[in-house]
Amino acid sequence: MKLKFLGAAGTVTGSGYLFTNDHTKFIIDFGMFQGTKEEESLNTRPLDFLPSEVDAVLLTHAHLDHCGRLPLLVKKGFRGPIYATEVTQELAEIVLFDSAKIALSDQENKLINPLYTEHDVVETIKLFKTIDYHEPQEFKHLKFEYINAGHILGSASIKITTPQNQSIIFSGDIGAYPDLLIPHTEFFENANFVVMESTYGGRAHPNENPIELFAEHLNSADATKGTLLIPAFAIQKTQVLLCLIKELKAQKKIRPDLPVFLDSPMATETTKIYADHSYLFNDRFQNDSTPFDSPALNVALRNKQSSQIKRTKGAKVIIAGSGMMTGGRVLSHAKEYLPDPNASVLFVGYQAAETLGRDLKQGATEVKIDSQKYPVYCKIKEINSLSSHADEPHLLNWLKNIKNINTLFLTHGDDDSRIKLASEVRRKLAVPEIILPKLNEEINLEV
Repeated sequence: MKLKFLGAAGTVTGSGYLFTNDHTKFIIDFGMFQGTKEEESLNTRPLDFLPSEVDAVLLTHAHLDHCGRLPLLVKKGFRGPIYATEVTQELAEIVLFDSAKIALSDQENKLINPLYTEHDVVETIKLFKTIDYHEPQEFKHLKFEYINAGHILGSASIKITTPQNQSIIFSGDIGAYPDLLIPHTEFFENANFVVMESTYGGRAHPNENPIELFAEHLNSADATKGTLLIPAFAIQKTQVLLCLIKELKAQKKIRPDLPVFLDSPMATETTKIYADHSYLFNDRFQNDSTPFDSPALNVALRNKQSSQIKRTKGAKVIIAGSGMMTGGRVLSHAKEYLPDPNASVLFVGYQAAETLGRDLKQGATEVKIDSQKYPVYCKIKEINSLSSHADEPHLLNWLKNIKNINTLFLTHGDDDSRIKLASEVRRKLAVPEIILPKLNEEINLEV
């Protein structure tokens, strides 16, 4: 057995692994590198393997940093099945078409060749083969199984088992505990090798009630008749916020007629998919036939509707993408409200280096948007306990449930996070070998 690390080795983004056993090759995830210009440049580097020789892709979930380069794989000759849960397939279709449109826009604006086109996305979607959790699969001589990773709807951890009964687990992104919307993360009981994410290695989420904190921020904006701008990821984070707003309004913990604007076409599409699969929600929201609909919720479908939001006087809440403020309609609102001392920007998710979101969180007093400078007079707020990623204590808890581990590979985290998590694993768990792989490193898996 061999394992090659195609991404997320020293970075959070770009997840991808090439697993080889005898003459069978699987790719587990093939995501986009995001963040710094240096990281994004990795998306265009030549592939050092032949996609046509890959037998199948196993996809953990639909976030861009896990699925974003699949159309490139197809463009370069891959023709095998792409295994995923049904929800992941539906969400990935939205994510990949959006990515292709952005690439086309970049081509027109920056005169660069797109990584792939909408045609490549169409051909990619044709290859998807949906499977359910806890439904063991066989492909050639290998067996694999998906279980709920608790990160976003449809997300999975994957276990591959060889005829020699050797096994490897790919954690995917492990969800925070407890998640407000979807069931708790599951775990496999044993494996020889484990590839585990380390996004929040060395860190613990604050011991705070995120729902009460969210209500405080909403009520603060209401009391000052100000605007609360929330940059939010289209998948999972937006849906969690909408559910909480409905619940808080129903309980009259915030004003029921407080205007809320959802201004993200992609989030609107993904919210429909979430609603169609609400049977996968946890007990808290599973029995609600309209979990995202609340009084005074306004959905801006067209650009004209988006541009008219600023005409609403008094208190209002705007949920807009993108979550790191790297593009999307949130930038138009940022231009409007960053200079407004009565407005607030509330961050509820991860902000990568060299993004506008990270700059604002770090206290920037002036930022540049579309080549124009804007002063930052608004208040910058954050809720760190709404993360969809497990923190270090919960990563350790997930790992300790897996028996017979020979080697642990830590990925999907910067080196500082990986080093700190490795130190805690050595201190608290009996794992014989821990490896922090490098990009494109190939390792022989031997028990």
